[in-house]
Amino acid sequence: MEQEQRQRLREARLQEQLRQQEPVSVIGGAVMVSLLEQMQIDKKVRKQEEERNKQRALSTQAAEHQQKINLEKRQQREAQLSQHCMQEEEAKKKMKRTDIEWRERQQFEQEKQDISREYDAKILKLEEQNENVGKS
Repeated sequence: MEQEQRQRLREARLQEQLRQQEPVSVIGGAVMVSLLEQMQIDKKVRKQEEERNKQRALSTQAAEHQQKINLEKRQQREAQLSQHCMQEEEAKKKMKRTDIEWRERQQFEQEKQDISREYDAKILKLEEQNENVGKS
């Protein structure tokens, strides 16, 4: 910014000098043309430098944007992986609970059948004893 102001001031001074020193001879005209050419070259160089600076800024901005996108994607993948792990852990816990419940149900059914057999056996025994008492 400061450099641009100095350059503009320099150009203004050169233009003022050119106005004050009107060429009297061909040499003076050549100097004036040379100064004008130099001013145009300087102006073109400044524009090119500004364009390069703009391109660098855009390139930097694009790189930062790409890094941000990559970070967001990585965070999203990590979140999905974490969610998947949690779901897998929940599924394992549920399978374990289901397995325990199934075994408890099987054990209960087995105990129920055992009790039913014992009960049937006792009733049969009592009926036999009752028949034996009735025969005697």
